[in-house]
Amino acid sequence: MPPTLWGPCRTPSLGGAYYLYCIVDNCTRYTWVFSLKSKFQVFSTYKNFHNRVERLSGFKIKHIRTDRGSEFTLGEFEQFLRNLDVGIQRTNTYSPEMKGVAERVNCAILNSVRATLVSAGLPKRLWAELAMTVIYLKNRFPHARLNSEIPYVL
Repeated sequence: MPPTLWGPCRTPSLGGAYYLYCIVDNCTRYTWVFSLKSKFQVFSTYKNFHNRVERLSGFKIKHIRTDRGSEFTLGEFEQFLRNLDVGIQRTNTYSPEMKGVAERVNCAILNSVRATLVSAGLPKRLWAELAMTVIYLKNRFPHARLNSEIPYVL
């Protein structure tokens, strides 16, 4: 599960967010995205995400893959993962290609958001809401990795 953090954005969202925190399941390509006001919210957001996903799915998260960003290498973040017996896979510094799935998702989100803002003439402050909408739709479209099945099933 590679999480990525994008930002800071020059324009705050309607809710005051400056960052997008994106988590992608490598197996199903299901994607979660969170808008954050600060980088320091990454750990608390991940903790809530981790507990909720394991509780709702009934499956245990086995590994996460991160870059060496300070928000992912904080002692409490790593200790939390070790306590839950979650493997930490770190990519090499300045090697976004090692997190290809998550980086492609980030690129697709941002391109879609930019295109929608420009073509619809919407205010820039809607970027976080549009990112959430893009992910909502992405999770409901068939994916080649899943033999054209949908990642999200009711």
